[in-house]
Amino acid sequence: MKPTKFKFSRNTIVMALTSMFNDIGSEMLIPYLPAIIVTLFHGPVIVVGIFLGFSQFLAKATSVYFGNMSDKKDKRKVFIVSGYSISAIMKAMLTTATVWISFVGYYLIERLGKGIRESPRDALLAESEPEKNRGAAFGFRKFFDNAGAIIGPLIALGLFAYLSTTPTTDILKLIILIAVIPS
Repeated sequence: MKPTKFKFSRNTIVMALTSMFNDIGSEMLIPYLPAIIVTLFHGPVIVVGIFLGFSQFLAKATSVYFGNMSDKKDKRKVFIVSGYSISAIMKAMLTTATVWISFVGYYLIERLGKGIRESPRDALLAESEPEKNRGAAFGFRKFFDNAGAIIGPLIALGLFAYLSTTPTTDILKLIILIAVIPS
């Protein structure tokens, strides 16, 4: 069997890299969200489960709505750029949180950004590739997304290892700050 060579569109490559860098920032935070809420902001433990579940629900539910909107308006990039921008801005806002309720609010808006961009991004990806490349293009984007999901927690873990004598609350603040950079 002859190996297949893929040449992806500029849109596919840009979306793959954007997914990776955004995921690096997001995944630096996700493993530490319970510790951030309870340890750093002294939030009630019960909030953690409700908040984490609702944040996932919000991203998926809004993805359906904004995917439909992007179909109706036949616009993709405005939703993609808006979604990634909202996520990046809200990660920056996380650094300004002083109480758990503001941190949770900013994070929920950050997840809304994911819902805004997700379906339009996938639609644009499908529109950007010939039919014979679509499966490979989706795999290519997802590969980079998953690479970000591995790199992000490794960076956070490395910070904990490197700064092991630093108080945990200071390391958590630093992780929130550094997560903004790749996003």
